[in-house]
Amino acid sequence: MGHRFWDDEESLLPSRFGNGQMADAKLGQWLFLLACAVTLLKAAGVPVEITYVQSAVAKGAGEKLNANMLITGGGWCNNVTTCVGRKNTRLGSSKQMLKAIAFSGILSNRKMFNPDFYNWNRIKVRYCDGASFTGDVAAVNPGSARNLPPSCTSKLRPGLCFFPQYMASQIRTRIFFVNAAYDSWQIKNILAPGVADPHGTWNECKLDIKNCSPTQLKAMQDFRVQFLSAIGGMTGCPLKGMFIDSCYAHCQTEMQETWLMADSPVLNKTHQLEQ
Repeated sequence: MGHRFWDDEESLLPSRFGNGQMADAKLGQWLFLLACAVTLLKAAGVPVEITYVQSAVAKGAGEKLNANMLITGGGWCNNVTTCVGRKNTRLGSSKQMLKAIAFSGILSNRKMFNPDFYNWNRIKVRYCDGASFTGDVAAVNPGSARNLPPSCTSKLRPGLCFFPQYMASQIRTRIFFVNAAYDSWQIKNILAPGVADPHGTWNECKLDIKNCSPTQLKAMQDFRVQFLSAIGGMTGCPLKGMFIDSCYAHCQTEMQETWLMADSPVLNKTHQLEQ
């Protein structure tokens, strides 16, 4: 029996070759992919231009607003060399940032993609000081301790007041934490960074957790337990909330695919983050 290879043109013309079912299936696959692509394009969001704020008061930030403020991250620089190394990147200077970025996910202004916050004031605070927003432009080595809350530094070493389990309790503004218990960035760069794994035994595991050994999975599960223990002190406060999932992911709220899609899980008619 001879074999024939179908190309795209043939799949769109089933009656011509007398095998309509196979061609219809092929056409259906293409239409499905096209529909997915269109949906993602619609969900991408409208570009929002960057705003340089010289004074928060001048912009009316002191007024009561129904606002959703997203604080971005970007890691730390820990000495003059690493801080200077950032100065020509978006993590070291606002001059190097994109002048317009798309607001999607939790920042989307479309109800179908962000039903809970689409009509809120949506603010994304960009990050470029390498010191968790405590840096000082007057010096490369700013001595961030003086910009940390005294309510924390008076009780603990200033270095500890950079960490959420010690810092979050000092925050008086309403705040909601969304994070993965198996945060992929933390596992790759904190639990098993390359410098601590010279033989690369974690490389395949970090790329795909299906490749992890039982020992590596146990280490990740222990990491999760430590994480949950660290944030446990913030429960019970009416001004603070959290959603911690078990995804192997990072930065979930800004991506439409992990914030809200048509097939997202639903709990009591409320959409959840993708699991």
